[in-house]
Amino acid sequence: MRGFKYTEQSFLSAIDTTKVVTIKATVPEAEEGATANVAIFAVDEEDERTVVANKDVEIEDGVVEVDFDIDTGNYVVVVTFEEETAEKPFAIDFEAANDAVDAVNKADTQIKLDKALKNPYFVENYVEENIVAYQSIVEKEDYDTVAEIVEKLKDINKAEAAKGEFATVKAALNAAEGNQLTIIGILNDNFEDVNDDYIDGYMDKIFSNGEVKSDIEDKEAIQTAIYDVNEEEAEAAYDKAFKSLKAEDVAAARVAAEYLEDAEFATDAGITKQEFANDHLDVLDALIAVYDADSDKDLKSALVALDKLDTDLVEKYEGITIPEYSTFDSEDFDIDSVIDEQLSEYRAAIKAKNPGERNQRSDIQAIITEANQEVLAPIIEALSAVNNATDADEMKLVIEEEPEGDDAVPYAETLGLDIGEDSDYAKLKTYYGDRQRSVSVDLVKNKPADSGYTLEGLQAIFNDIVATRLVTQESMDLVNEAEKLEDISYITMLVDRFKEADYEYHSNKKISERITDLEGFVKDFNYLSEEYQEKVLGKVIEDRPNDGYSRSSNTIKALSDQLPDAVLNSAILKDDAVKLQEIIVEEGVEGYTNLTRAQRTEFVQYTIDKALAADEYDEKTLEGFKGALEASDGAKDSIKWYVDAIEAFNTAANEDEIDAEAKAELIEAIEEVMELEGLSKVDKLNLVEAIFEAKPEGDVGYAVKTIAEIKAIVEASL
Repeated sequence: MRGFKYTEQSFLSAIDTTKVVTIKATVPEAEEGATANVAIFAVDEEDERTVVANKDVEIEDGVVEVDFDIDTGNYVVVVTFEEETAEKPFAIDFEAANDAVDAVNKADTQIKLDKALKNPYFVENYVEENIVAYQSIVEKEDYDTVAEIVEKLKDINKAEAAKGEFATVKAALNAAEGNQLTIIGILNDNFEDVNDDYIDGYMDKIFSNGEVKSDIEDKEAIQTAIYDVNEEEAEAAYDKAFKSLKAEDVAAARVAAEYLEDAEFATDAGITKQEFANDHLDVLDALIAVYDADSDKDLKSALVALDKLDTDLVEKYEGITIPEYSTFDSEDFDIDSVIDEQLSEYRAAIKAKNPGERNQRSDIQAIITEANQEVLAPIIEALSAVNNATDADEMKLVIEEEPEGDDAVPYAETLGLDIGEDSDYAKLKTYYGDRQRSVSVDLVKNKPADSGYTLEGLQAIFNDIVATRLVTQESMDLVNEAEKLEDISYITMLVDRFKEADYEYHSNKKISERITDLEGFVKDFNYLSEEYQEKVLGKVIEDRPNDGYSRSSNTIKALSDQLPDAVLNSAILKDDAVKLQEIIVEEGVEGYTNLTRAQRTEFVQYTIDKALAADEYDEKTLEGFKGALEASDGAKDSIKWYVDAIEAFNTAANEDEIDAEAKAELIEAIEEVMELEGLSKVDKLNLVEAIFEAKPEGDVGYAVKTIAEIKAIVEASL
């Protein structure tokens, strides 16, 4: 059961003059980062509890420790971890605690110190026989808290007990008078990790002339001597296994490692001596498995295991330094260097080596590297030729050519690039747009600038590029072979393929940019009215050259060139003022962004309404539409006309001298933006006179911003 484990002293461990109580508990087997709840309850005379402190505390190294500020009184502390709880009552009297500490500090004789240490705060840890030792330490320093004194008492008690134990053990060892049976029994009874087989070593380390050496003054020194012998034996066993590379010697070395001190090999290393030894023995076992492999399959499995162990150990020992010992500071074996077709060659080469030539990870790597040279030389030559190619024509020649020699094969075959007659590469057309050459265009453009291609990298990108070029060819063929296009699947298939491609450039343009462009075309096409979708698709077929489009980029352009005009007309025909505003802003129509929000909205809607009111819709081009809006001569329906018309009304309506000319000018300004149907000349005079009479007071007068405001004033004045 994973419960709490503590003593009264460790649970209630400190009381000091700042009224801080330290609660400490151990929680065995708690996972890293787990927390425990610590609550303190005040207990009154009727045994009623009131919580005075409550805190969740992270468990570090199996220990919960937390400080609380509390006053004098009776308390219960409750520690809860998962489903388990433990509680302990305690009382705090800070004045009494301070007095107890003061009495210890002032005790200048053993008699006074004896009395002070029999205080309830200390008596549980007080051993009268140790009074001399207590006084020698007390004389050297003063204490501030009960906890400090308790810890000192514990330390002294432990040291004094150890002295007594050592005296007993030493006397027994001396009395043994060289009897190894007696001595090994004493060592086994009193010390850890004693190996009977090492008795000669223990005798040499511990005894001189039949008695315990004079420089051995405590049990710890004897334990150290035992571990020194154990370490020497373990190192000798490992050295034997390392040189022989025999399984039985490795097994014997593991047994020797069991007697090593179970402590960190180096400060803050986090690696014990036993663990360190077994990690090195794991490598020897892995190397033995490589040597013992009797089939290509077994060897491959053994090499994979060696590579994993190599990687794991380097990761484990990263940043760890153990003086005088070599650690796993670099990966000395790489499974990627293994060529499956060479496994038989590796086995023969490994079998031919003596143990001293194959007992390290780097030895196996060297054997494989040497065996690979004959196979890799042609690959290195071919790969170098690819990486040295500077343009598409040179790259295509390198891939497809056969180097000199009776047994020469195309570099592509050497490099594992499939260009045979049944390959996808062979399916790429070379007439009227050489897509096989286009593969080389992309290989040159995507070649890593610094390092060039690796074999694996070249194989992957070659297949990826060929797959893309097949799709662009399919897209082009779809348009070239169609009597009529029903949709733009020839575009969307390119988007899908480009998103799958795992390289950067296609025909010298970033694939990410191509995706953005194509998705924009798809979005624009989907916006079109059904009429305009049919129209632009029909135009793609209509403009197709007699011998067909030569590249997919041409089929894309055949669509994209039509989209701006088609989107413009669709926006007008759909009465989509929002879309038309977007088009005007994107095209940067001069003067439009100077308009207010209300003016922009009104002007666009006015433009749409006027176009739709015509008996027959006048199809527009984006260039012509933009030119009409930007007309600087004030032509009807231009932005300048719109602004001038509003300004003309404000000027005429704010005329101070209202005469026939002023009235005529206001009538003209109104009729520029609206029809005054059914009004006689007299009605028009009455209208403008009413507008003059309703002129807002103040210096500004009329200050309309939109034609809608003009119409509202007219309607109100009729």
